[in-house]
Formats: sequence, C-alpha cells, structure tokens
Amino acid sequence: MHHNCPVCFEYLFDSTKDISVLQCGHTIHLECMNEMRAHHHFSCPVCSRSACDMSATWRKLDEEVAATPMPDIYQKHMVWILCNDCSATSSVRFHVLGHKCPACSSYNTRETRAACPRI
Repeated sequence: MHHNCPVCFEYLFDSTKDISVLQCGHTIHLECMNEMRAHHHFSCPVCSRSACDMSATWRKLDEEVAATPMPDIYQKHMVWILCNDCSATSSVRFHVLGHKCPACSSYNTRETRAACPRI
C-alpha cells in the first residue's frame, strides 16, 4: 500500500479513507471503487482484470452473441485477442458484441490484431 490510489492518486499508506483490495491484488479507495461501479467500470484501473465476479454478465453476453448473427462478410473473420483476466492469447471469431476468451470464458478481452479468415 505504499503507492497512490489509481483513481484519485492520493497516497494510500497514510490515507484515512477505507481501502479495498481488488481480486487482482491492487489496492484502491473503497469510495473510488464505488464511483467506478456507479459509472459501469468493472475492471482494475492498473491491470484491467475484472474487479468483481462478472460470470452472470458473461452468461448474458453469451445469450446476446448467440441471438445476434454476424453478416456473411464477417462469418469467417477471425481476430487475435488478449484476455485481461487470464492473459491468454487466442484466435477467435469476430463478433461486434465482444470476444470470448476460450481459456476462461471471460469477455474482458482486447483485440490485438486481425487473423487470417478461417476456411
């Protein structure tokens, strides 16, 4: 805790505010974490890992992806992703709603580059 809060930049070690430890191990003011959640930001501001259990959200997103077919032009389009939760790198089908990590089932991913179309 000898560092600053990644949101408000106040030094945490001598702060009088309540402090929370995120699942990734980074520390943040509880007040700052609540402010992030109020603005629908659920990932660590330091490492981008999910800051809370997102499994219910991922299940809903699975349903949305299944209900939203991609146009023919994108059916074979693949992209490389990096998972912010487990650090796996994978090639997955492109979808406008999100890219699911095949290793941990998280949608907390980022596209790193386009891949060759699947034949």
